Amino acid sequence: MQKKSSRFLFISVNIFILSIFFSSNIYSQIQSSSSKIPSQTITVLSVIKNPITDILDLKYTSESNQEIQLQLVDNTGKVVLSRQFNVLKGDNMFKLEEVARLSPGLYILSVMDKKLNKYHAKIIKN
Repeated sequence: MQKKSSRFLFISVNIFILSIFFSSNIYSQIQSSSSKIPSQTITVLSVIKNPITDILDLKYTSESNQEIQLQLVDNTGKVVLSRQFNVLKGDNMFKLEEVARLSPGLYILSVMDKKLNKYHAKIIKN
């Protein structure tokens, strides 16, 4: 019994640490560089319907036409999904059906653009 409870505690602590580490990056933001317009905050990466079940719906706002690298990492640090997408300037919507095969748990989604800017979101899979 003690072995199961200590294992549960270990998993809970890992999830808690990951949650704290990435919570400040859930809504990555960029600033407008126009001098005439006051700075505006734009949400670059957002997850639609989180927690997820079978499909991960994403919205990514890009400053230009470019290629982005998307990675989904589990709570042990293992990359469980890696994809590249060509995006257009403005809002881009994605549906990732590959998440249906993933185990329930906490995942971190990372998106890197051509300027090496990284954006993160916390994903909970039911």
